[in-house]
Amino acid sequence: MIENLLDGASRSAARFGSNEGITTAMVESTVIDMLSSSMDTSNVDIIVKDGSSFDNDGTLPTTEEEYDNLPNIDVAQAGHRQLFLVRAKVRYNDVAILPVPLVGNIVLSGESLTRHE
Repeated sequence: MIENLLDGASRSAARFGSNEGITTAMVESTVIDMLSSSMDTSNVDIIVKDGSSFDNDGTLPTTEEEYDNLPNIDVAQAGHRQLFLVRAKVRYNDVAILPVPLVGNIVLSGESLTRHE
């Protein structure tokens, strides 16, 4: 359920961010607004990254470090049709009703790639 919420919030925020005049801060705020009725958003990490490299090799990151190492982007300055990524993540135990010590390091995430208009 949490991953679906993270996916939906990332997708909606990316779609919103694809419009001209929208800033990265506005995109991040959209993710928080969408998640706030379902969870404590103080533990949610949001990144907005330049996805232009995916146009060349098409390979998505597979680790947290690879996502974090993508270049940051201010979507207000993005070029026409420039690809960008919105990703929200939270640790399982930060949203679990009954936290489980053995799964404390599991990260739940959702992301969306969108082109700027």
